[in-house]
Amino acid sequence: MRLDNVCGYFDCREFDARKAYADRQLKADTQQVGFNMTFAPDALPECVAEFAKEFERKDGSKAFAVKVKVGAKCKFFRKENGVVKQVARPTNEELDGERWEVCLDFNALHGDATKKEASGYWANGILLVGTQSDMFADLSDESAAQQGNLPDEVAQEIAEDLAF
Repeated sequence: MRLDNVCGYFDCREFDARKAYADRQLKADTQQVGFNMTFAPDALPECVAEFAKEFERKDGSKAFAVKVKVGAKCKFFRKENGVVKQVARPTNEELDGERWEVCLDFNALHGDATKKEASGYWANGILLVGTQSDMFADLSDESAAQQGNLPDEVAQEIAEDLAF
């Protein structure tokens, strides 16, 4: 199954109900982590509806939470110069605390809970599109702005078309 261009967070911390999330210890880079997404009820993809958990937001609206487990065998990819390349798994420190846009390739497992078999969604591969914090990095980078200078007459035409 696939989900393209979804946003969510990697949960890379050990669970401890007595501590705030930020105070929890990061898991080792070889341990299983989770990728958590939320969807509005009308935007829930059919392929993840089976294990989605409904919850109520602070404002009273309903939403669905979906967790995809990311094991040690999951492959990570990035798109560089228009080509998708496999990359080394980022550290948990790099993944944690950022809102990521990703494309997921995953399986649904239906294990027997009485035998403690795995069930839920498990990632096979993750294409890291980017984080919400770096979506406009190219635009704010001064060297990129200097390299992309337009001739004055072209810049003037664009400004007139956009009515600046």
